[in-house]
Amino acid sequence: MKRKIPVGPLKGAGPFVLPEGFSLLGLDDTHQEFSTETRAIDRYSLRDHFDWSLGPGRYAFVYKSGGSVLGLLRLELFNDHVLVDLIARNKLFVESERVGTKLMRLAEDIARQTGRPEVRLESVETAVGFYDDKLGYEEYEQTYEDDEYGELTPKRKKIV
Repeated sequence: MKRKIPVGPLKGAGPFVLPEGFSLLGLDDTHQEFSTETRAIDRYSLRDHFDWSLGPGRYAFVYKSGGSVLGLLRLELFNDHVLVDLIARNKLFVESERVGTKLMRLAEDIARQTGRPEVRLESVETAVGFYDDKLGYEEYEQTYEDDEYGELTPKRKKIV
């Protein structure tokens, strides 16, 4: 059964529906082990992501199977777009497939449900092909160097 999750205090935003397997990151999830094998991400716990999501217009979603957190999506709702702040797959569950695709489809679905015309993100160098070839994202600003994540490329996708 799909649950309606209320959207923050942004004007014109109504509730959105989460597909099976997805939920907001809750306090009861924060005790779970979550490892991406990326130092810049792994220095933060699920509790840190939960605390981040308490800000206005910020949401942290998890994709779970059998009670285990397989993936994490952090996003922010702005008036004209959804910003994917973080997308991560839990490498402790190697059998989980297409978690990144499922998380990005959720971000796009939330953009549709809340009437935002595009999804934006900053892609690490190793994921540019994934966003371009598999999901149809395009570069909209110049690539730059980040101290923690390395080379980042701003990407966006228009949502119809």
